[in-house]
Amino acid sequence: MKQNTIVFFCVGTGGHVLPVINLIDDLHQRGIEKRKIEVVTDKRGSQYFKDRDIDVHSIDIYRSKTGVVGYMLNIQKIIKSIRLIEKKIDLKNCGILFTTGSYIAPLAGYLSWRHKIKFFIQEQNIYAGLGNKIASYFKSDKFTSYPNTININQKNLENTGPIVDKKIQSNKNEKQYQVDLKVNKERYGENSQDLKIGEIVENDELEIDEIEERKKPKRKYQLPSSELLTNPVAVSDTLS
Repeated sequence: MKQNTIVFFCVGTGGHVLPVINLIDDLHQRGIEKRKIEVVTDKRGSQYFKDRDIDVHSIDIYRSKTGVVGYMLNIQKIIKSIRLIEKKIDLKNCGILFTTGSYIAPLAGYLSWRHKIKFFIQEQNIYAGLGNKIASYFKSDKFTSYPNTININQKNLENTGPIVDKKIQSNKNEKQYQVDLKVNKERYGENSQDLKIGEIVENDELEIDEIEERKKPKRKYQLPSSELLTNPVAVSDTLS
């Protein structure tokens, strides 16, 4: 029996699956055993977990193409999906359900309510999709990538920033950036200097238009701020 298992619900594209992969990697680094982590996904999502040594359950989950109306008209298909999940997952020994949205999110919310399991929601977009909107009305803690996220229940909602790979996150406070940029000498003149791949550029304005051969009005180009990457969400440390 796997006490306090955490089950991630994610489907479809990398936008929903990659945050889960980043969280799983973080949990492993914190000492959470692989046997305590499971994933419920669909056929598309399962492709991202091919090389992962964890339990991944690929389930045919009903997806409406006509919004709420489609779900109401196909309630039997939704019930069938829920029963399939309950057969695959030992929910009696589950400590946390975590979803990143899409059409599987309401199912995760319902299962958390029915089996009295702690429920977490992560929303990547500033305008939440239908799945997370519905799921957010189940008792849950919600994390957003953007401040002032809308179309979601605001109760127990916290802006934590996107869930990113720690290899990216570790560089967020640096004032220098590696720039993959080359100024074409044919366009800007032989006197211009190339910026090589991997060259370090200070976090200042890059004034390309000060090159003499460029005759257009002067403009300043600002490199993007590292503040676009904020601290990733920390999943509960109770799964030790």
